[in-house]
Amino acid sequence: MTLLPQSNTSAESLDECQVGFPLLPANFSSAFFWSCCVYLILIAVLLASVLLPNGGTLTFVLDDPFIHLRLAENIWLGHYGINLQDVSAPSSSIIWPYLLAPFAGTSIAAWLLLLLNTLLGLGVIYFVAAIFALSFKELSVRYITMLLLGFILLGNLPSLVFVGMEHVLQLLLSTMIVYGLIAYVVGGNENSKQRVKYWLWWVLFLSPLVRYENSLLLAPVLLFLFARQFYWQSILTGACVVVGLLGFSWYLNSLGLGWLPTSVLLKSSADLSLLERMIEKLNVLIFTPKAWFLCLAVGLLLRVTFISKNVLERQLSACFACFILLFLLFGSFGWYYRYEAFAWLSVLLVLTFLYRQGINAFLAGGKKQKRAALALLCILSLEHILVTLLVPLAANNIYLQQYQMGRFVRDYYQLPVAVNDIGLVSYLGEQYTLDLWGLASKQAMLQRLDSKGDVAWMQNLAQAHNVGLAMIYFDDQGDADGWFEKVPEQWQRLGSLNMLAAGVSVSKREVVFFSTNAAAHKKALKDLEAFSLTLPKLVVFEFYSSL
Repeated sequence: MTLLPQSNTSAESLDECQVGFPLLPANFSSAFFWSCCVYLILIAVLLASVLLPNGGTLTFVLDDPFIHLRLAENIWLGHYGINLQDVSAPSSSIIWPYLLAPFAGTSIAAWLLLLLNTLLGLGVIYFVAAIFALSFKELSVRYITMLLLGFILLGNLPSLVFVGMEHVLQLLLSTMIVYGLIAYVVGGNENSKQRVKYWLWWVLFLSPLVRYENSLLLAPVLLFLFARQFYWQSILTGACVVVGLLGFSWYLNSLGLGWLPTSVLLKSSADLSLLERMIEKLNVLIFTPKAWFLCLAVGLLLRVTFISKNVLERQLSACFACFILLFLLFGSFGWYYRYEAFAWLSVLLVLTFLYRQGINAFLAGGKKQKRAALALLCILSLEHILVTLLVPLAANNIYLQQYQMGRFVRDYYQLPVAVNDIGLVSYLGEQYTLDLWGLASKQAMLQRLDSKGDVAWMQNLAQAHNVGLAMIYFDDQGDADGWFEKVPEQWQRLGSLNMLAAGVSVSKREVVFFSTNAAAHKKALKDLEAFSLTLPKLVVFEFYSSL
């Protein structure tokens, strides 16, 4: 028995429905059904564990989904930005806010967003099952179900649903791309031109518009298809993607926002020199276990590239080896393991297909081998299992901190405020929200990066936008976790909102409230005294000033 990829293939193409999507064989259809049942039960359990400590309020594990909802709500009104008074580009996705726009302004928007991500997750499971149907033939429904559940965890799918952003859609599109390529390899002949699924070109086009980093997958895939003599299709698809990306950049620039969203600029370490970025990237690669496994995956893919007798498989493995190298150079890791999920799952699915005969031979050895395979999936998914278990605590953090801040502004203060986390504060309230960190304000981002310790810009922006209250992560003892260690001298500290629960998804457990002028001071204190009486357990407000 060997794990080497073989030149011959026993895989067969799947039947398709009228729109060209695969139809699962009976045993894989049953496995898909049972894995979906487990997935939905897990989502329901996580949802209940989120709602219970939150008093029935749905929050996600990050504040960011509410940025998208606020942006989408304003898009529906014909405006691009967090505040109706000015424009901003806080989203890293081009089309995601537009997809949310029809329901973002409704009272059940968060619930509809959760439902959307849950349904997209079912699509991910379906295409993973279709890839397995091309790779495994002799496994029972039970073990196929277990493998599907293992890959659900490998893709970090349950926790990504509760992240509440576009990453599940990103995962679905990348899984569809992998299936489309594998189906082509299975049904094709290395000496003739086989048709590619027509929908694959649409998926390739949409993928970078959902997340910019999907371009790292698009480029080698289009080269693979170009090498397979899909000349005009590859060129046209690539050209459409370039036009789409440049068109959006032109739109942002026409609004005075520059060529890229501020969220992309901030997360790309725009304030660091080239050398500092290289050191930061090297540090990430050295201390990130997934980066090690991806490097190992490059070796496994190159092995197929050089030893397989099947030209299509050699080219497919070279395609994904290039993708991994591009991702290691330009991609990101972390932030609830959401950035690397699409690359991680895609590469593992391709490896599963390329080494299918060896894996089938290993699993045919008996129960011990099957258990060892499932144990390996669990080991590779340990980080994702942990964050899935932490979903209730992470969502509760957002409820105890950002939701309470948003509730204070909506129900009590109701005037312009400055913050460093803009999601729930801007979404719950109708007031102007000044983002001092700069995600929703390019002006604030540039002034902060150019300030060199001078905080006069904070007061200037507060005055310009009539902001009388600031709620920020602040620590004048040098422990601000990269946030603010200084504020303007005229700002007066009112108190701090303290979360007593363990911090899981928030940067700091304390948010400090400042009045930025004398006129706002008394009103803010009066409103805070009333607000402090309504706080839930595990949250207290400590006053530093009195009426």
